[in-house]
Amino acid sequence: MANSLHCELPLSAVNAPAARPPQAMVAAMREGGWFGPLGIVRPGENGKYELICGRRRVAAARAAGWTSGGFVLATKCDAALLRLRENACRAANPAAAYRDVLALSEAGMSYTEISRATGITRSQIAKLMRLRGLSPALMAKLEAGEISPNLAYEAATLPEEEQAKLAQDERPTIPKVRALKTARLKAVNPPPIPEQDAPLQEHIALPEPALWQAILQLAQDVRDGIEPPERLVNMVLRSR
Repeated sequence: MANSLHCELPLSAVNAPAARPPQAMVAAMREGGWFGPLGIVRPGENGKYELICGRRRVAAARAAGWTSGGFVLATKCDAALLRLRENACRAANPAAAYRDVLALSEAGMSYTEISRATGITRSQIAKLMRLRGLSPALMAKLEAGEISPNLAYEAATLPEEEQAKLAQDERPTIPKVRALKTARLKAVNPPPIPEQDAPLQEHIALPEPALWQAILQLAQDVRDGIEPPERLVNMVLRSR
């Protein structure tokens, strides 16, 4: 980063969120040290530094008995961009990444600009932004690791009242989410066919609810740039 420098800091001067470090990381730091910086910080208040990235590494260093460590001091940067760059190649909980992408998007950055600045693909960014529709209760469960990312992405398309039911479920699962979607589709009656077109009714076959939901989901993926349009066309043709 052009606006950053490497420095040695006492760990007591670094404000870091609590984290449970992997024991293998703690052992490595006790036995042979650690190659590279522990994290990225920026100046805070009262002579302290705010940790932007690297909370597990800092926690491991403290557990290993370190009193100081190397850090990248970011002087002019955006914390959201730094976190996204740091975690671009990790399969982590998407809740934090979603908040950072949302902050950048609301600041006026396009998906393309965010992708170029962080290394995250546009399709990954679009998928993260699906979580915009997730209820606060389910978002809290996602952040706590109580529901999987895939379940969260599925549930984000449900209405608020159905997400509320799911949040109260002690064991929410993806099949339960899909069952809610299917029940919702069955509750919607198709518009009546005019009498003059009645002879055509016997030739019309609507897709099964599960297939119709899959088509709707794929259509949303195409709109978000996650899937190519050709896949949606092929699915619709196969359903006829």
